[in-house]
This record gives sequence, C-alpha cells and structure tokens, in this order.
Amino acid sequence: MTQETQDRGEGGELDVVTSDLGGDPACWMHRVCPECGRFASEPGDRCAECGHELVT
Repeated sequence: MTQETQDRGEGGELDVVTSDLGGDPACWMHRVCPECGRFASEPGDRCAECGHELVT
C-alpha cells in the first residue's frame, strides 16, 4: 500500500511524494471462525477451537 502526499518544494513547485506504508491487510475475516468467532493466530483449514472449516 502506498500513500501519496503533496508538498511545496523550493520555489513553490508542487511535488508528489510516494511512500510505502506497509502494515496489516485491510481485512482479517478469513482468519475468524464463522462457527465460534475465534481468531486463528496461524493460517489453517480448520479452527483450532471447534474444528469448523475456515473460509478461505
């Protein structure tokens, strides 16, 4: 993910600065069990708590 910001450089020109933000993905729903609601700290096919199949 990148972020663009505008900045006035020397002489008043408008410069566009792009930076990499990194970080977490926008949605972690694929890691939440639809049956019991537990968050899976490790990726897998089944919930560690109740064994329900996780949505991928």
